[in-house]
Amino acid sequence: MMALEKVGRLILKPLKIRRLCGGLGISRPTTSKRKFETVDATVGRVRDQRSRLQLNPFGSYAKYRIIHPGRRPEATQCSSFAREKGNARAPSRAFTASIRHPLRGLLLINSLLFGSITLLGEQDQQEPPEHELLVIVGAPGEDRYEAGFKAAASAWKRAADSTHARMEIVGLDTQDESDFERIENWVTTLDTESPVPVWIIYIGHGTHTQKRTLLNLKGADLDSETFATWLEPIKRPLVFIHGGSASAPFINRLSQPNRILITATRSGEELNYARFGERFANVIESRDGDSNQDGQVSLLEAFVATARSVELFYEEAGRLASEHPLIDDNGDQTGTPADWFRGERLVKEPEDDRMPDGFRSRQIALIASEQESRLSPEKRLARDQLEIELEQHRSLKKSMNESEYYQKLETILRELSKIYLSDTNDS
Repeated sequence: MMALEKVGRLILKPLKIRRLCGGLGISRPTTSKRKFETVDATVGRVRDQRSRLQLNPFGSYAKYRIIHPGRRPEATQCSSFAREKGNARAPSRAFTASIRHPLRGLLLINSLLFGSITLLGEQDQQEPPEHELLVIVGAPGEDRYEAGFKAAASAWKRAADSTHARMEIVGLDTQDESDFERIENWVTTLDTESPVPVWIIYIGHGTHTQKRTLLNLKGADLDSETFATWLEPIKRPLVFIHGGSASAPFINRLSQPNRILITATRSGEELNYARFGERFANVIESRDGDSNQDGQVSLLEAFVATARSVELFYEEAGRLASEHPLIDDNGDQTGTPADWFRGERLVKEPEDDRMPDGFRSRQIALIASEQESRLSPEKRLARDQLEIELEQHRSLKKSMNESEYYQKLETILRELSKIYLSDTNDS
């Protein structure tokens, strides 16, 4: 046991760079019981912790202090710091990215000690898909839009093929069933309680009147009221992306907890052709929007990157923008524009006390990083729910008794640790 602790200290010693490189640091036991709170500015999460919290991956009873990471700096800062300390080389980008999340970073240390990472509950060999996607391609109306719609659908297909996803495309071929009927059959036959996220992506035009908001399909159009009725029984994570014109009213109609809604416009009055949907597909496939360098592009990162791309298009063309994207992931039926974020970091706050948008959409990515892909859909959902609970609990700190606050905090953190760490006795 003492040998393991000694090895642990040798591995942990280089992690003194934690404050600059945004990694996980675990220091030696301390006699101080002071509380501290640090901010992970990259993902906009604030986590509280006690210095005596026992989360020890080495199988001993020694108490280590977990230092939560701050915002990840540029690699040049890390390199400079390493040179000052006399290290031969700075930690790699993959190393710092893999330990950006504190509890997730414990997996790396466990791997260094024991040569492998074992997650609780091995997945069955017959794994379910990580995502289920329905891509709907609307009627182009004019030939000049058809190529762009097809290219966007192809980008989604390539992205889905690069991960473990089940996907269907409606609108590119002719079948006995109409597109309206195929969409209805796909949605209404879904497992309503599965932990696997459902993605519904619409590529096409939309229309809006005082009475109805429509997806313009080949054949009969689909209105928001009918669509909402089909989706009502679904309690699993749901992502709906409408990249076309007049898309904002879908937020008002579909918004619920555990749903992420992204639209190309901020109102139903923005009726001109929207470029957001096609550009969003390219960002998802290329993974160019990974602002926090964690190896995957979250929905929020893709939203912000695409919105900025659209904004630049209108600026460079000297045209008045006719689309202003919104995201809603807190179920309040109110979308948030992209300029509220810098990458995944929230830079503006709502005037009331409601939880701002952006937290849930940080948690989901179509193409997962290598570390994220080790988790089953069930564990990802459990992790996401605990992180949401942690964020909500943190917001209650000022109104709670101090002892009760930290007791509940420790309970949540211990539950999170169980998702990532196998029983050390098995090691």
